[in-house]
Amino acid sequence: MSSMRITDGKGVQFTFDNGITISIQIGRGNYSDNYDWPHWFHEKDAPPLPSSSEAEIAAWDASGTWFQLGNDRVAGYVPVEKVMAFSEYLRSLPKGTISTFPLDLSTFMNGEYRD
Repeated sequence: MSSMRITDGKGVQFTFDNGITISIQIGRGNYSDNYDWPHWFHEKDAPPLPSSSEAEIAAWDASGTWFQLGNDRVAGYVPVEKVMAFSEYLRSLPKGTISTFPLDLSTFMNGEYRD
């Protein structure tokens, strides 16, 4: 069963029917336009987090084992269009896909991300 949840007021996670989860983060300290945002999500009276044209993404399988994305377990500064395309790609993988399946993010993203 698919589900979604907000994570620390700075991102979202989607779990697809195949058991794969994608994490999309845009807050302070995440590799996005808001990396240097001067406020933490939990600060009292912190202003709303600004929008971002890029996000930090990660993905893991049903057992909680993270996929390797390029040279790391996260990819940063990924443009919105690529985040959505990668999310759809993960959703389309067969149920039971495990994180040892190599995800060559550099090829998928056409080299448009930085990690």
